[in-house]
Parts: sequence; C-alpha cells; structure tokens
Amino acid sequence: DYDDIVVRMDVAPVPLPAAAWLLVAGLGGLGAVARRRKAA
Repeated sequence: DYDDIVVRMDVAPVPLPAAAWLLVAGLGGLGAVARRRKAA
C-alpha cells in the first residue's frame, strides 16, 4: 500500500538569463549582416 508516498513536483518558471538574450541578438545580427552581404 503506497498511500503514504506523495510525489510533488513544483515547477518554478525559469527566467531566461540576459546572456541568452544577448546571444540570440548577436546571432540574429550576424544573420542579418550575412543576408545583407549576400543580397548586395
């Protein structure tokens, strides 16, 4: 009888660090520059 075992999972929202936003912005900027160079 396993009625005394309670499995509780508290999932807290994990905030995305600012470094990840900077990385995404940098990669997006590099992609935009590469696309602009290819078009020119």
